Amino acid sequence: MPEIGGFREVVEMINGDADTIAARLHIHPGSARARVATAKRLLMIDRTVLEHEVAA
Repeated sequence: MPEIGGFREVVEMINGDADTIAARLHIHPGSARARVATAKRLLMIDRTVLEHEVAA
């Protein structure tokens, strides 16, 4: 996950609604939903990589 930027901010608000995220980031609600989906996928990838590193 990037240290700064839209995805980091979305992760911090991941359980919020799209309208709130959109208003905070000054983007369209559809873009906010897409960023939430992407952030969730990135978090799943992060978790998988960390699990593999711990197992190694």
